[in-house]
Amino acid sequence: MNLNFDIKEKQLLDFYCDKIKQRTFDEHDIYAFYILVRGHLENTEKYDKNNSTNSRKYKWISELGDLIAHRERREGVVWQNIVNALQNGYKTISGSQEILDYKGIADGELQNEFTHLLGELNCKVTAQILDEIVLCTFSILQSSRYVDKQKNVVGEVKLIQFIDGLGLITVGNPQDKKQPWVCLARLEGQFTTKKFPCWYNIKKPIEVIRHNGELAIKYDGQII
Repeated sequence: MNLNFDIKEKQLLDFYCDKIKQRTFDEHDIYAFYILVRGHLENTEKYDKNNSTNSRKYKWISELGDLIAHRERREGVVWQNIVNALQNGYKTISGSQEILDYKGIADGELQNEFTHLLGELNCKVTAQILDEIVLCTFSILQSSRYVDKQKNVVGEVKLIQFIDGLGLITVGNPQDKKQPWVCLARLEGQFTTKKFPCWYNIKKPIEVIRHNGELAIKYDGQII
């Protein structure tokens, strides 16, 4: 990571790192944090479009940061996942339910990247903080899209509720209601005190805020 932040960036960085360490952040702070650090990731640390299976240091932070900055894209690892799934007819790897040539975010993988990144910034965090950063990330990414008009392919990132937590899924050409959903990432944990009224498919935008000092999810005007 390029740590050569200018004096204004350093001021902003200190502000957001303090909020992260003190657990006073919400999704708006994490949105700004992604925007701030994405330009300081080295090319050798980012997702390699020529090698989607690479294990570079900040593969997912760079990919998701680009999608956060540009909510409609037509490149990147998630885009390639959507295209691969469509082209392969959603075939699965033999003996599993894993979609062929679809590289999702493994459990804990994004948290691990943030552990390294925040370590470089001398920002010590706990496992709870890391999960909360991921929760904010999931909320920010809700309803982001991938569009290639020339190929007539549209992909969307949706937020869903599992029995044991929340997840991001992708769907290719969502106007076709028969298109299957594919899990991109999961986050285990109890983040609400009651179920979403829509159950698994969270149709309206959520907002991750601080409520009485704790991170909470706001949905349709109510803390749930």
